[in-house]
Amino acid sequence: MTDPKTNPKTNPKTDPKANPAAGPITTPITTPNVIRIARATPDDRPAIMALARADHAESIFGDLVFSERKFSTLFDKSIDQPNSCLTLLAAIGGEIVGFLYCTLGQYFIAEDGVIANVNVVYVDQRLRQSLLGGKVALRLVRGVSKWARAQGAYLVMFYVTSGTAIAKTDRFFRKLGMTSLGGNYAMRL
Repeated sequence: MTDPKTNPKTNPKTDPKANPAAGPITTPITTPNVIRIARATPDDRPAIMALARADHAESIFGDLVFSERKFSTLFDKSIDQPNSCLTLLAAIGGEIVGFLYCTLGQYFIAEDGVIANVNVVYVDQRLRQSLLGGKVALRLVRGVSKWARAQGAYLVMFYVTSGTAIAKTDRFFRKLGMTSLGGNYAMRL
């Protein structure tokens, strides 16, 4: 990501370098390492929004303004349409430390075959480089796979478009037996 002091496009509301409150929680996790995976509820909105804001700030899209309105629309969809949309959370000791967002759809030129489309898997930065962070990510992936299977999906697709930790993400998914179907390419204009 670019330096907020030298990049006029940086949004101080979403950039944790310019506004620490916009980034992930900086206090260490000291609670027992029991990971709880659950469907998000309306009460989880603030914590998940904070993680989504951190994810946004770290990504290639971090120079764009984070939209609370768009986040809320997607979050509400996962509450109101539980059979076609899912926000899954990971919590340790009552603190939400990761989330996943998924919608169901079909291949764009096919009539059948339900596909679960995972737009984001995010683990709090404090955990990401640790074994515990890997466990959180693994539990989220297993959770969405179980949900997708129950919804009749035959495929779960994980969209890796943040532009961060691409090689590590690739290794993680390959260790789980997933196959790369190609890649995402971008050209800044």
